[in-house]
Amino acid sequence: MFLDTDRTKSRKERYDSKQKDAIKLPAAMAAISFDFDDNIAFLIRSAACFGILEVFIIGKVPSRSCLKAKSGSLCDYVTIKSFSNTLEFSKYARENGYKIVAIEICDNAEPLYDYKFSFEQKTILLLGNESTGIPGDIVLRNDTVYIPMPGPGYCLNVSQAGTVVMNEFYKQYIERI
Repeated sequence: MFLDTDRTKSRKERYDSKQKDAIKLPAAMAAISFDFDDNIAFLIRSAACFGILEVFIIGKVPSRSCLKAKSGSLCDYVTIKSFSNTLEFSKYARENGYKIVAIEICDNAEPLYDYKFSFEQKTILLLGNESTGIPGDIVLRNDTVYIPMPGPGYCLNVSQAGTVVMNEFYKQYIERI
């Protein structure tokens, strides 16, 4: 892994130099209209760091200035596509051969660390809204995982949850090589 620590270069120069050797995972992140724009920017930052180059937003996309400031300019390294609703998003995923994996705390969800990602097709890792989660119709029609939490808390911040899931996807991806 290439780590450019030359602080005489700008952040963009360091990102660009890493770009040619960076891993590109067969996955996309998706979020259902977060309540806090910062969470989307933090999710974009994590996606770019893990080699996930597509981020889908169902609902309002924050301003470019917000995304640029809060993502550490990594919004310039991912493709952001927005959808007006979950039906439009689900149709796009189906027509483009994506497998949706919903990250949701619910009865039928499988623990993340027991779930085996398939790398036969691109995967969308879908996070719900901070308050309302993922609509039931999406949970029922797709694989659903939750993040086991052995401490007294039961729910991570949504951008943190996305980072945990991306890390597990990456781990399983490189283990198969």
